[in-house]
Amino acid sequence: MTIRQRLTLWYGGILLLAVILTAGMMYFELIVEQAWRAADGRPHDPVAEEIAEVIFFCLLPLTDNGGPVAGPQFAGAAAAHPQRRRGGSLD
Repeated sequence: MTIRQRLTLWYGGILLLAVILTAGMMYFELIVEQAWRAADGRPHDPVAEEIAEVIFFCLLPLTDNGGPVAGPQFAGAAAAHPQRRRGGSLD
């Protein structure tokens, strides 16, 4: 198995995990929490507010990796690689 295939499987697995966790949180916010509120006699929260909570607490932290995706440590890395300068392939 090549590194490209392994990375594809790794990132595909991470993406699948993120989708499952997001779906679980959406279910909790829109179904379970609403049922709890109805049982307690409290008014329902607007759906837009519940979706905003999911985005803020579940999806937004997934995008924060502590800095820009291609930070300054990667600037010019391809140009500095000797095989890239000669037009060679790294595959």
